[in-house]
Amino acid sequence: SNDDFVIFVEELVDDEWQELLKVLKPSEPDTVSDFIVPGAVDVDVSSTGKLVLMRHTEQWNYSIWTADADGSNLTQLTQGPSHYLPRWNSAGTRIVFTVYDPITNDPSVSVINADGSGYHAIYQP
Repeated sequence: SNDDFVIFVEELVDDEWQELLKVLKPSEPDTVSDFIVPGAVDVDVSSTGKLVLMRHTEQWNYSIWTADADGSNLTQLTQGPSHYLPRWNSAGTRIVFTVYDPITNDPSVSVINADGSGYHAIYQP
């Protein structure tokens, strides 16, 4: 519900640090739901508290994903390969993130709508 709290916990899993999410439900104080997506890092929560944004590392492909706070509706928004530091805008409708050129390693800044549309660079060196 809108009253749920999402907290971040870093745990060492198979010799790698991972950010795990715990969803706390004030209406059920003894209930803590784990939201674990292997390789999920750079987690941010939208202003609505419902969507979680992450960089999902799969075969060294760093892409932008969204999910509901309970871990459902996991959706890939970008294909990578080098998309980092995703952050929601204040309205929770757009996502800004850093893209590194795989050859030059030069950073640029891109934006995408929460539904995956409208992907474009807003800064390139």
